[in-house]
Amino acid sequence: MDDSHLGSLNQGTTDLVTLCYPGQTIHWTVLAVDLQTPVAIRKITFLNSDGTSVEPLPDDPTILESDKLHLNVWSGIVPYYLVPRVDYHYRLELQMYEGKNCLMYVDTPALKCI
Repeated sequence: MDDSHLGSLNQGTTDLVTLCYPGQTIHWTVLAVDLQTPVAIRKITFLNSDGTSVEPLPDDPTILESDKLHLNVWSGIVPYYLVPRVDYHYRLELQMYEGKNCLMYVDTPALKCI
């Protein structure tokens, strides 16, 4: 869910871009689509310009399971060194339940400093 007071581009699509400014606190909030399937934010990783990450996706996600943090909100501060009008794509890692097929990766959203 995107609640930036600056608005967003392409809401409801795979090309979501959240507008922000340096020093702003960004809150990522995830809501379950159905109450039977709880969902949590497991990790947020910013991607290189070619769409790759410094950290590769795990072959077996159960290896990384922690103490089941169940985070529905992540917060972070936009760094001052980000170049204005550049899309900074990130990977949102969502966890539903446990086991080998419990993770979903969304690689298309981005932040853009204005």
